[in-house]
Amino acid sequence: MAGRARPANAEIDPDLSTPTAAKRSKLGATTDSSASQEDDSLKQTPLGSELGDLETSEVLPSSDESFGEDDDKGKIRIGAEVEAKEEGDSTAASSSTVTRVKKTQPSREATSGGAMGREAGLQSSLMGEHALYQELALIGDGAYGTVYKAKDATNGQVVALKKVRVPITEDGLPTSTLREIAILKQLDRFENPQIVKLLDVCQGNYLQLPAVDGMTDRITRGLTLWLVFEHVERDLSSFLTACQSRRLPPQLVKQMSREILLGVDFLHTHRIVHRDLKPQNLLVTKDGHIKIADFGLAKTYDFEMKLTSVVVTLWYRAPEVLLACPYATPIDIWSVGCILAELNELKPLFPGNSEADQLDQIFRIIGTPPESEWPQKVSLGWSAFPFRHSKPMETIFPNLSNAGLDLIKNMLIFNPHKRFTAARALQHPFLLKAVASASKQLRHVDKSFLGSVSNVRKMASEVEKAQTATPGGDTIFGKILRKEIPCKFIYEDDQCVAFHDINAQAPVHFLVIPRKPISQLSKAEDEDEAVLGHLMNVARKVAKQEGLDDGFRLVINDGKHGAQSVFHLHLHVLGGRQLQWPPG
Repeated sequence: MAGRARPANAEIDPDLSTPTAAKRSKLGATTDSSASQEDDSLKQTPLGSELGDLETSEVLPSSDESFGEDDDKGKIRIGAEVEAKEEGDSTAASSSTVTRVKKTQPSREATSGGAMGREAGLQSSLMGEHALYQELALIGDGAYGTVYKAKDATNGQVVALKKVRVPITEDGLPTSTLREIAILKQLDRFENPQIVKLLDVCQGNYLQLPAVDGMTDRITRGLTLWLVFEHVERDLSSFLTACQSRRLPPQLVKQMSREILLGVDFLHTHRIVHRDLKPQNLLVTKDGHIKIADFGLAKTYDFEMKLTSVVVTLWYRAPEVLLACPYATPIDIWSVGCILAELNELKPLFPGNSEADQLDQIFRIIGTPPESEWPQKVSLGWSAFPFRHSKPMETIFPNLSNAGLDLIKNMLIFNPHKRFTAARALQHPFLLKAVASASKQLRHVDKSFLGSVSNVRKMASEVEKAQTATPGGDTIFGKILRKEIPCKFIYEDDQCVAFHDINAQAPVHFLVIPRKPISQLSKAEDEDEAVLGHLMNVARKVAKQEGLDDGFRLVINDGKHGAQSVFHLHLHVLGGRQLQWPPG
């Protein structure tokens, strides 16, 4: 990623050159007394009851049978593990479960075809008893793991694979990783439709990682874990980006808001605070239903918890989090209030760039709270902010009903004790009349914004339109590929080229296009998946090489219409037409 140094570890990510096989370990064996490092800045805390059912749950070990080279072709084994030397029982709580598995070298054919030339993907993979996965695309790469789209070759089910590299300390695996697994395993038995389903957990490679403190050259032992989730077509952030300036139908806003709150109420009923609710962590199914995902920061609460430093993306943080005060479930309600506002206006309500600026943005709208409600012993005192009166909500949301305005107002109250609970919000008149299903409304949105290729083409930016408007039906990208127009290539291979945008006013730094036209714009799972995955990886490489941190855009050459954003075909892959880099 641009501007972000790669850790010096033994496993180079993303390096897909060697698919191997591994056994899955019993995760329960690592959790009896473990208390471990939580992210870089979270405190070491005993796992206690946070692990829930994890202690009684296990991931079944795979068989010892070896796989022939022919079985490797086009397939990916999940849980790949190279031979690892035992370093003593004190190195890791799970060392007793480590087994040695022979490392297999793929044939040229196994790494060619759709995946040829890639520099990222899934060949370093995960293996279950009967699970072979075929890589389809890279979905996202963030601070807490890399997520891939893959297909289970045994039944054709499309899944999302979350790859997490974690250090193994003397206390075992990190609390944050075990917490996500434990919470999802705990919730799975309820089969709540608003919670993303965890299908499997498997152990991958052992590797060497830099010291957890980041201050020394000491190398620690690490482990790759693979979390297998149900795959959902897109996230709410990319859905809203695709809608651009057009408003969502009011009934769809109500239904989505209601389902978010149903999921949050379910979590709070089970004493779980998500702590990182944002559009990127809310998934939208093809039928328009919402599922809450990414429980890496979720926590089982006991009374009010003291703040840890990495909680909730800045724009969706509650005031008590920004002020480093104790917090509980109301922080999730604040986040949902911000999301509800974004559903209505299609833009963030409080786009602050620092904790202080975020608070100032909040006070510009809800007003500065009275000094009597300001928490004691915080780094930012009440006097640090100018006194502001609240803005009338109707001026901010001119198209929202009075009931909707009242709901947002009561979810965005400075005092967490006065803020609505999820259960109370669900009884609000604004949501009681929500439609029973969002399918019809989503079809309307898809038809208006995303439903057909012709409509999606019309959504191309003015920059893209200008770039494709060349005489004779040819495209400017075709001329660039044939080098009829002078253009300095930043990168080129047999599948694609990357070059700086020829339009100085373009809102992106460079473009990546394939040499072969892509015509199947309406299909999400076809031969173009491999090419698009390669384009994404090339774009990531070039972004790092160029030291870019603003963003890049992938466009495709369909042989007819020239520049065309990829988002309609792979909304879940790119998260929108313009991808911020590095991801936040």
